[in-house]
Amino acid sequence: MEDVARGVGVDSVYVAEAFNPRDVEAKALNALRDVGEGKVSVVVARGPCILMAMSRARAESISRPSYVVDSSRCRGCMVCYKAFNCPAITPSGDGRITINRALCTGCGVCERICPFNAI
Repeated sequence: MEDVARGVGVDSVYVAEAFNPRDVEAKALNALRDVGEGKVSVVVARGPCILMAMSRARAESISRPSYVVDSSRCRGCMVCYKAFNCPAITPSGDGRITINRALCTGCGVCERICPFNAI
């Protein structure tokens, strides 16, 4: 993918780890700076398709991680809900969030982005 982008004249190609929000954010900011300078930039997110990874894990009888919210740590900042937009994360009646286990893929991104280590 990177070679194709360079081959068609892209000035900057950034490769990010798909499940590392800080890496994706840093690479996206670099690309936006380039665009501001009139350059063409591409961000390539590398990582397995989470649905394919889950399918393989089930076939190999590997259980996925189970994420829950520690309500004593959750401050209701909604970073995980508003910024990450995971379909498994929903607001609860008390201003905090809950994680729907049936929808959670176990990717762990929510755990890494929670500023209060509540997940």
